[in-house]
Amino acid sequence: MTSASPDTSRYETFIDVVRRRRSVRKFEPGRSVDRSVLERIVEAGRWAPSGANVQPWDFIVVDDPAVRDQVVEVFLRQAERLKEFAKGFPAVYKSYLTNTVAIILVLGDRRWSVSFPHGTTPETEAEYAENNENIFYCSVGAAIQNVQLAVAAMGLTSAWLSGGGERQTNAELSRVLGYPDFLRAFGTIPIGYPSKEVAYRYRRPLVAYAYVILRNHEDALDAFQETFKYLFRKIPDYVPNARFSTLAYKVARNICIDIKRKRRVACDSDLLKNI
Repeated sequence: MTSASPDTSRYETFIDVVRRRRSVRKFEPGRSVDRSVLERIVEAGRWAPSGANVQPWDFIVVDDPAVRDQVVEVFLRQAERLKEFAKGFPAVYKSYLTNTVAIILVLGDRRWSVSFPHGTTPETEAEYAENNENIFYCSVGAAIQNVQLAVAAMGLTSAWLSGGGERQTNAELSRVLGYPDFLRAFGTIPIGYPSKEVAYRYRRPLVAYAYVILRNHEDALDAFQETFKYLFRKIPDYVPNARFSTLAYKVARNICIDIKRKRRVACDSDLLKNI
C-alpha cells in the first residue's frame, strides 16, 4: 500500500497569516474599509469548528460611524469600571477604539448547549454539564480566532476585547445594537489599519532568554512563571519611563541569577555531605 504525501503548498501562506495576527491598539485615523471586506472576514468566522457543528454564534458588523461611536462609549465606561474594580489589570485604556474602521462582535448563544452530551445518571450529570461549558467556550473562541486571522489576511489588524462578556457591558451593548441580552458578546474585535508595520513577534521570548542563562528547560520555565508573577504583582506601581519589555527582561535576569545561586548552594551542600 503506497502512502500519498499531503499537499503542503498552502502552509507557508497560512503560517505567515498566523504569525502576523497581532493584537494592535494603535490604528491610523481617517481610514475606511469596503463592506465587502468585512463580509469576507465574517465568512471566515462562519467556517470555524464547533461542538456538534451547532455553530453557537452570531456576528454583528458595526461600520456606521455613529453606531461605532456608541459602542466605543460602552467600552470606555467598561474600562473605567476595570480601573476601579480590577485594579492592576493591564491594557484597560480603550481610547484607541475611536480610530477603528469597524467593530465585529461575536455573540455566543448558550441555548445551543442543549445539543452537547448530557449525563443520563445522577453520577454523570455534573461532569457532562461542566464539559458542555468547555465545548461552548471553545466553539465561540474558534470563531473569534477565525475572524482575527481573516482580518490579518486582508491586510488589516485587530484586537480582542473580552469585556463584552461582562453582564453590565453586554446589557449596554444589547441596547445599542438591538440584540437580545441572553446572547453574550464574548468577542469584540476592533478592526483598523495599523499605524506602523506589524512585524512578527516571537512567542515566549523570555523562556528562551532564561534558557540561555540557566541551560535547563525546567528551570527556564520556572523563571518564566516567576517573572510574570512578579510583574503582575508590581503592575499597579509601574511607572512607564522605559519599555515594559526592558523591565521584564531585567526581572527575568535577576530571577535566573537567583535560581543559579540556589542551584549552586544545593550542589555545595551535597558535596559537603559526601566528605
